[in-house]
Amino acid sequence: MVGNNNLIKIDIKLLKQMFCNGANEIKKNYEYINDLNVFPVPDGDTGNNMWATVEGGIKKIENNEFADLKLLNKSFYTGLLFGARGNSGVILSQIFKGFGSVFKEGQTEISIEDVSNALINAKTFAYSAVSQPVEGTILTVIRVTSERIAETIAEYKTMLELFDAIVKESEIILAKTKDILPALKEVGVVDSGGYGLVKFLTGMRNVLSGNVDVVSAEITETKKPVEEVKKTTPSAVDKVEDNNDGFGYCNEFIMTLGQKVVLQQKKKDQFILDAFKKKLNSLGDSLVVVVDDNIVKVHVHTPYPYKILQYAQKFGEFNKVKIENMTNQFLENHPGSSLSGNANKSSKDDEKSVKIVATVQSENLVNIYKNELNINDTINTELTGNPSIKQFVDAIEYAKANNIIVVVDDSNIIMAATHAIKLSESNIELITANNAVSSYVACLAFNPMENIKKNVKNMKAIISKLVVGKISQSVKSVKYKHINVVKNDYIGIIDKKIIISDKDFCASLIKLVDQLFSNLKWNTKPKNVYIIKGVEFPKEDVEKITKYCVDKYKIQPIIIEGEQKVYSAYIAIN
Repeated sequence: MVGNNNLIKIDIKLLKQMFCNGANEIKKNYEYINDLNVFPVPDGDTGNNMWATVEGGIKKIENNEFADLKLLNKSFYTGLLFGARGNSGVILSQIFKGFGSVFKEGQTEISIEDVSNALINAKTFAYSAVSQPVEGTILTVIRVTSERIAETIAEYKTMLELFDAIVKESEIILAKTKDILPALKEVGVVDSGGYGLVKFLTGMRNVLSGNVDVVSAEITETKKPVEEVKKTTPSAVDKVEDNNDGFGYCNEFIMTLGQKVVLQQKKKDQFILDAFKKKLNSLGDSLVVVVDDNIVKVHVHTPYPYKILQYAQKFGEFNKVKIENMTNQFLENHPGSSLSGNANKSSKDDEKSVKIVATVQSENLVNIYKNELNINDTINTELTGNPSIKQFVDAIEYAKANNIIVVVDDSNIIMAATHAIKLSESNIELITANNAVSSYVACLAFNPMENIKKNVKNMKAIISKLVVGKISQSVKSVKYKHINVVKNDYIGIIDKKIIISDKDFCASLIKLVDQLFSNLKWNTKPKNVYIIKGVEFPKEDVEKITKYCVDKYKIQPIIIEGEQKVYSAYIAIN
């Protein structure tokens, strides 16, 4: 492809191509991004998360034409947001929300100065999305790059010169991340999320330089087929079926506020979000309303779809409408059922009832949560990898409750859960268990007869009293100041720090249990040992660790057959 060496402005078509090629660069490098994981455990998934995120953005723009840059970026950002997985994916979506915030309605070209301003806004939006920003990450890369470009903006005469500088500055600060963040410095790698952002910016630059064979809206295939990715197959999990196990109609529509379809229509009414939600709630339930500038997306269940559409049309016109008969679906899925006795059925429980939506790491844990803990609303991350914002939104909606506790078992999915909660009408509390065993113990304490505040208080209190560790098998050799980890050793981890490395699984397990007991407060008398057993937990070692705990600590451990893949064991003591 011939480069655009002398361009001083970027138009809609070119920016679309640059977005697509940026996404291609992440797809081509997702495995390497995964491998930049600081810990030598097989759960490095930043590359998968960023891949799934950008794929969501490209799907929104690839087959569409846009009247201006603002609409292009809004569609791209919206796709990124709802496809966002992991903290890196959510931050990336906010970077592009900020990037497009400088575009004006009707604007079809951007200047060198516009790009600089867009980068500054991208930095601002990214930092505002994180409650406690950590330097040495993707945040530092976008911040320092935007600031350096703003300082030197007068030096650039063409877009290629500008993007050459953007890539250069981003690479320089990326290389420094391993000196900024102690965890990166110790193992001598750069930040994986920052690396992904640099690759995206490089892909954008390459369109201008002509350093691509074909530039189109379709993302090219990577070397490794999607189906071979063990952790997640992003394109396969974006499609979550609507759980319309109810009565009436499921209505979904997207509308443009203020728009008319015929000239004779009177001026549309002023749109007030709270009043709009209140009215739709009076006409139905399971309401989700997402507003982005003048675009409104609605999901609602109602027996009277015409009333919903008639009311909504007062404020604008519809871009897309989908209505499905949930009653027919229910009767088809439940042969022999009828509407008798269900006429007054509500798709939500009563006002005070509480439900849990929990992330779990295996199908076994899905069944344990359902059969032993009576928790039916789970997201199996073994199948999906880190859940997207959309998956959390769907799971919250499907729970059909006014009060919901979302329990996440991995710190890397907190941001996606937090953004999803903001989109819900339900009263939702988030509990960050951060690991499978803390999540299990917290959910074990859940009492559906208590209100949401008391449950959250009790569950958080229990988590705070746990001492927790986990065991995995090292995928590479790493030298730390305090320990040398050898590839294929079983490593014991407490508070994100590797404290044990041993070739023998049972020896590693016993050492970890001893360390956890020693970490208990001196005045705490332990009562319980919980062990969630993974697929790599040798059967013969179950009896050994049980005997060890009974003989030394006089406690019979509770063994949960988790069958999770990445961590051979999670252990908690309280």
